[in-house]
Amino acid sequence: MATMLEVAKRAGVSKATVSRVLSGNGYVSQETKDRVFKAVAESGYRPNLLARNLATKPRKPSAWW
Repeated sequence: MATMLEVAKRAGVSKATVSRVLSGNGYVSQETKDRVFKAVAESGYRPNLLARNLATKPRKPSAWW
């Protein structure tokens, strides 16, 4: 399975640009989006859910009384 860094290298962009394209945050030109999506399709990239969960802040459990 491909990593985000491998997708970035294949598309000729930075890892941050791949992240912006996949999350839909920030401005990225349509040409760059097309290159990233093509690289994603060719490489078979899928987000690593375990890594995503580890990178997010843990939420404090809330108690309902």
